[in-house]
Amino acid sequence: MADPSLDPDAVGLIAASALLHAGWNLLLKRAGGSQLVVAMSKVAEAIVFAPIFFLTARDGLPPATRVAFLVGIAATGVLGNYVALAAAYRRSDLSLVYPVSRGAALVFLPLLGAITLGEHLGVVALSALVLIVAGIVVLQLPALSGAAVRSLARSMRQPAIGFAVLAAFLTATYTVWDKYALREMPPFAYMYLYTVVVAAAYGGWLLRYASLEERRTTWQAHRGAILGIGVMNMVSYGLTLVALRQGTSSLVIGLRQLSIVAGVLLGWLILKESISWPRRIGVAMIATGCVLIAIR
Repeated sequence: MADPSLDPDAVGLIAASALLHAGWNLLLKRAGGSQLVVAMSKVAEAIVFAPIFFLTARDGLPPATRVAFLVGIAATGVLGNYVALAAAYRRSDLSLVYPVSRGAALVFLPLLGAITLGEHLGVVALSALVLIVAGIVVLQLPALSGAAVRSLARSMRQPAIGFAVLAAFLTATYTVWDKYALREMPPFAYMYLYTVVVAAAYGGWLLRYASLEERRTTWQAHRGAILGIGVMNMVSYGLTLVALRQGTSSLVIGLRQLSIVAGVLLGWLILKESISWPRRIGVAMIATGCVLIAIR
């Protein structure tokens, strides 16, 4: 079977998307990584991009009932992903949950893409995805030793991992749904409308669980980060959706794992985080897998 490929334009879009994704995660980390900041960034996202939507994106949409169906399914998947991630984070650390939720999505996507979209991968493409997933696993090792591997294997039995894998499955599911929906809707309008639904849910959460003083204090301390996260997240996934319209879903999301490489490098250069040998090897494996995808 011949391997599918991504055209150079798609590779450029995904690379830019990955850099922006790493950038907003850096802003989130520097702002403390709180759920309040995340929630306020989603609300800000919906507000900031509203003028662009109303000026440019309302034309060419399918009937309102069809839009509601396509957007409603997408928003349900995104919110389900957030709920699963939150449940995982309540039970374990970000450093364990985040990579599992990212890497496991690449395990589910090839099968879902084949069943629902007729996407089939060849040996090289599958090898690239395996290399990326393996690199994500290696990143989690504290050291290059059998004891470290056994310790990581034990940590994978935590209940948090079940929720992280569920989040990954939902990510793979709504990615496939995104590709389906983009046959009928422009990328920006589609993403903006489901972002509004997600923002409304987060807005309700803010009103219910965060006091006025907490919201005011968080906004005053982190307004730049909140706005930056919202803008960069919208642009980042918007670029991915444009690439997804033409590219194989597994390869698009696989190449987007460049954001992990960028995130580790930004952490080293800006936050002065150390880079252990497992991190170096894991980053090299992910980068190699991404190169294999990009040159197909």
